[in-house]
Amino acid sequence: MVISLFLLTGCGDNQKRFNEFQKSEVLRNETNIRTILNHLGYKDFKVIIIPHLTYSSLRKSSKNSIEDFKGDSWIPDSPPGLDVKKNEKLNDATEYYKRESEINYAAGNGQYNYSLDYLSALVLFESISEIEKNKITKIIEKIILNLDRGDTLEIVSLK
Repeated sequence: MVISLFLLTGCGDNQKRFNEFQKSEVLRNETNIRTILNHLGYKDFKVIIIPHLTYSSLRKSSKNSIEDFKGDSWIPDSPPGLDVKKNEKLNDATEYYKRESEINYAAGNGQYNYSLDYLSALVLFESISEIEKNKITKIIEKIILNLDRGDTLEIVSLK
């Protein structure tokens, strides 16, 4: 009973640190986007940041795999005694997609890892042209967002 209480107490501290980390990431990125837009002369906009975070034991290893296949499929060689034409085109509309993800964690070390997997940012304007959208997108993507990590930005005109 005492051990269970200790473990639950430790979980609360970790959850508190996780919440603080999440709030600081949102605030930092929102502030940076607001600062840039204000310096560029934009006034009527709203910034919404959604951090996609991981809170877990320390990662020991990680594996990601994305595959894509489009093209013709062929009938493979048939088993002996079966009468099927070799290398005959099966159909023209073949597509293949595969996505894997595997993460292993270090067991029972008591340490935790707080990491930002990627960031989604939304900037809302009352009215903005496509040219201005493109200009802002390029600036924010180059200065604030990490596209290699998978960060995304959407700029929306409400009119």
